Amino acid sequence: MKESFLNGSKHLIKDWKKIRAMLRPDMSDIEHLTLVSNFWSYAPLSVRVLNWDTPVNWPDPWKLIADMEFDESAISLGMKYTLELSSYSYKR
Repeated sequence: MKESFLNGSKHLIKDWKKIRAMLRPDMSDIEHLTLVSNFWSYAPLSVRVLNWDTPVNWPDPWKLIADMEFDESAISLGMKYTLELSSYSYKR
């Protein structure tokens, strides 16, 4: 999955869709979180991208992926979007 973050946003969006589709109801929460965490662990860290305390300014999932700039807050937001937009529709 490292190459997901190296080959541009079009490649990343395809791989991100595959990861979201892999989240299934028969998996445990730990399995979901591990899969998502492993995927996002390859995101290259940038200098500050998001201001964590102003969520009104956070990008939507598609802009986040298209911009391909990730600090710790952006990676966390990417993880959140991954769970929310999974085909399993992770809502607990």
